[in-house]
Amino acid sequence: RPLPPIRMYTCNNLKRLSLNDIGIKDEFFLGIAGNFPHLEELAIQDCYHLQTIKISSHSIKIINLGFAVDRGFKEACIDVPSIVRFEYKGNFIPLFCFTAPSGPWVSDIELSWHDRNILETSFFSKLKELLKELNRSEISLKLIFPPSFEGFIEAETRNSAIHPLPQVQELSISFNATDSLNVAHSILDGIFWTCRPKTMV
Repeated sequence: RPLPPIRMYTCNNLKRLSLNDIGIKDEFFLGIAGNFPHLEELAIQDCYHLQTIKISSHSIKIINLGFAVDRGFKEACIDVPSIVRFEYKGNFIPLFCFTAPSGPWVSDIELSWHDRNILETSFFSKLKELLKELNRSEISLKLIFPPSFEGFIEAETRNSAIHPLPQVQELSISFNATDSLNVAHSILDGIFWTCRPKTMV
């Protein structure tokens, strides 16, 4: 017997909403500002059936998105002028578009490849597009490579670098110390084509 639907629209005073590993459709977010006029923090973790998220709200300040598995999520359009923090954690890079916030904000991005040992050719192009969208924020970027990582195929778009490149406040890179220097050089070469980090760990 299927469970009855949850009447979320009755929670008018809700300030924090966390959706974890549930099936939810894109349409849920269309009325989020009216249904949750006091919502300040929105977290979406490993939800399925999502393809495009469109979030428009004047009350939301923190958005946390996490996808450990690619289940078809492709794009997020975020119109949240009061945002102060954006977080994304996953093993793929969807498209993001942001309406300019009214004040300063920070972005915390973590990308990992625990189930793959080859980095797709298009990765650095997608990463550059993401960082360009986040360039008005203070960006922290963490890249985690598995012990078996073998490197990536060099992108053909290297000569199309756009200057100035997006700035990253702190860049953290994690990979096995036994990996070859060629792999490390390839990773750093791709990163420096993508952005300009101020601090590296």
